[in-house]
Amino acid sequence: MGFFSSSKSTSNLDWTDLSTLDQWSTAWKDESNRVYCVFKHSTRCGISSMALKGFERGWNQELEVETMLLDLLNHRDISARIAEDTGVMHQSPQCIVFQAGKIIYTATHHSIDAAEINNLLSA
Repeated sequence: MGFFSSSKSTSNLDWTDLSTLDQWSTAWKDESNRVYCVFKHSTRCGISSMALKGFERGWNQELEVETMLLDLLNHRDISARIAEDTGVMHQSPQCIVFQAGKIIYTATHHSIDAAEINNLLSA
């Protein structure tokens, strides 16, 4: 086990592990007003771990958003489907926020900014 090998987060953010294509399809096709945030995380990448920790520190947990963490090492198929469905080219780390099949926010690497998402969703 390497330093970055754990896919579990130690934050108190209530992540849902995105681990099946059905979970993804259900979220992407959800026509309700529910907002989803998918964080694509490579558990062996230091940059991804830093981006995830920064995201967790800046996230406003009072927002009503379904936060989903995708372990890219174990679920590359889901990442490929996300890219196909959304038209957003796969990168890692990557954050995609959407509602009713429409992208609200997307960023990768050091550009992932929880405060920016908080502001977008609070407006």
